[in-house]
Amino acid sequence: FSIEEREREKPSHMSTENLTEEQTEQRDIFKLFTNESGQISVDQLGDVMRYLGANPTKSELLTMTKEIGSKEIDLPKFLELMAKQKQVEETIKEDLLETFKIFDKANTG
Repeated sequence: FSIEEREREKPSHMSTENLTEEQTEQRDIFKLFTNESGQISVDQLGDVMRYLGANPTKSELLTMTKEIGSKEIDLPKFLELMAKQKQVEETIKEDLLETFKIFDKANTG
């Protein structure tokens, strides 16, 4: 098997065992929105993420829903998407701070 074939065989979902405190909170909120099958619809994704403090754009949500390829999202996939979104938002925040430092050479805020 090639590396690419092995990667395709790996499950794409994170394990829900040994969750961090943040992931536990995300799981608890996720459960508030789930249907009978324990999933949320892709239409609810932005609402659930915003409830947890993330702020995905419409474009980011569209990209996520295309990536999912399904109309429903289970908890492991949701946790994966939240982790990616938090990383994107942290990178944006860091970039903004660096940009402001260019204009604030005296470091006076």
